[in-house]
Amino acid sequence: IRRDAALIAALGLTTAATFVSELNGVLIKVLYLIILATAGLSGEHEERGNERIDVTEKIRLGIIGCGGIARSRHITGLTMLKNAGLDNFEVTACCDVVDDNVQAVAAHARQHQGANPQIYHDWEELVCKAPIDAVDICLPHGMHHVVGISCLDAGLHVLVEKPYTVSIKTGR
Repeated sequence: IRRDAALIAALGLTTAATFVSELNGVLIKVLYLIILATAGLSGEHEERGNERIDVTEKIRLGIIGCGGIARSRHITGLTMLKNAGLDNFEVTACCDVVDDNVQAVAAHARQHQGANPQIYHDWEELVCKAPIDAVDICLPHGMHHVVGISCLDAGLHVLVEKPYTVSIKTGR
């Protein structure tokens, strides 16, 4: 695993272990690694359907599921990355069936990250229509594999916490 000393220093921490423990379970390290990996996956360009993406530009990130974990950990972790100088991504879309949840995450992205994400209430619509390169799936465990596979099939990069699936059968 690549450690970024500049990011750790920018957060005022001394070691990668402190970095992880100080964030109190925030998946900032994982978010950071996926953003780095997404940015460099295919050299200069990457194909998404008929669209060619210049990966030297910011990664357009969609958040699917804007409930508790998205509001308390993921969006705040993304803001911490921005504040630490990692500015190669932008939250461009948010989705939740509960309007208050999606509005709260979008408002945080606007206020703390300078983003202006599009709002969706249907994850399938977000996957088909949103201006995104990657998704952060923050849904109940039973939906991880369904949404994750659909996003991968659509050519998106996917960040999903464990468990990826809730049964051996669906995990195959």
